[in-house]
Amino acid sequence: MSETDPGYTHAHAGEVGARRATVGDPTDHESINVPLTRAGASENAHQAEAYRMAHAVFDPEAPVQAAEEEAEVRKSIKEGRREVGGTVSALADKMDVKGRASDVTAVARGKVTEVADKVRDITPDQVKDVADKAAAQARKRPMMLLVFLAGVVAALVVRRIMRRRGR
Repeated sequence: MSETDPGYTHAHAGEVGARRATVGDPTDHESINVPLTRAGASENAHQAEAYRMAHAVFDPEAPVQAAEEEAEVRKSIKEGRREVGGTVSALADKMDVKGRASDVTAVARGKVTEVADKVRDITPDQVKDVADKAAAQARKRPMMLLVFLAGVVAALVVRRIMRRRGR
């Protein structure tokens, strides 16, 4: 015997291992099936197998309303697919951050434009003239505008600090 020649002359993979067999059938000397344990076991096992096969009756139940059940199942599958499809598209919409941001931006732009139009309609002509002159000056001297805005911010900060100390 060696690794390449285990010493089995007639055994191969198809004959080795446990297979379905009636209890008491003779086994190969190399089989892992349980050998005979007592005299007459083979005859008793064959009789029991024959009795079981003679009296075993498989009587499946007749399908009741199979067509209706099948239609209901198909309908529920179709509804489930539609619901899952809606859920998937909703999740995809939620995951599209760029698209959602552009939608929000478009809505905000629309509201700002609407408010600006209302303010233009309500504002008197004198105020419009003053605002136009201030805008022209700001375009000519942007540094002046920055200094003015910095002064406004500084005034607001000082006011807030004074309020907190007053409490």
